[in-house]
Amino acid sequence: MRSEIHTVEQIALVFVGICSALAYGYLAFSTRDFDQPDLASFLVPTAGCALLTIAVAVMYQRKQLQVSIPILLAFAVLFRLIALFGLPIFEDDFFRYLWDGRMLVETGNPYGITPAEFFGTELLDEKFEDILGQINYPHVATIYGPVCQWIFGLAYLIAPGSVWPTKRWKEDKFVRVATELARQGKQVLILGAPDERELCESIQKKIPNSFNVAGHLSIVESMMLLSKSTGLICNDSGAMH
Repeated sequence: MRSEIHTVEQIALVFVGICSALAYGYLAFSTRDFDQPDLASFLVPTAGCALLTIAVAVMYQRKQLQVSIPILLAFAVLFRLIALFGLPIFEDDFFRYLWDGRMLVETGNPYGITPAEFFGTELLDEKFEDILGQINYPHVATIYGPVCQWIFGLAYLIAPGSVWPTKRWKEDKFVRVATELARQGKQVLILGAPDERELCESIQKKIPNSFNVAGHLSIVESMMLLSKSTGLICNDSGAMH
């Protein structure tokens, strides 16, 4: 009888794992059009799987059962495989991973030089120029430890600068669109974080009658400005969300 009960619990565990894998797969494949899923499409399956997982965890806790390690490992491997077919969503830290991998392989030390020191240089190819412009806090060398750096470096050796296609529009495309908007009489404002001021300044110089307010506004002030705007052109970043 005890064995039959334990089998029922294992079936519940596998059921939750399958549901979570299906939800994770849905999220992964929904990014393949290189766009973010809407927030509801992300939260509903995530919350549903979380509730199922909590319910099974409580069930195991009350009956003082041991979770099957082979089952957990099997689903862990399955989730990693599913992740290979998706793009990062609701975050942009992966640009830092790509950059750190390059610095480790090319210089042997990702902690010595900040990304900001490469602004305005001709030391990077086009791919890494795109990546450089998307790194958060470029005046900080890196915050990730050696083990992470080894993984970033291995990824660089396999596919330099690649997490499938990186989700960044090229600078010249921003300039072309903004210039056309300015020609139509639109007022163009360029927003960005304080550590993006230099990059935004270089873009602003190429757009007639535009203003660079990067680093001059708080988050609340930026939100108020965006609420009054008639349009927003941006990368996959906090401003979009």
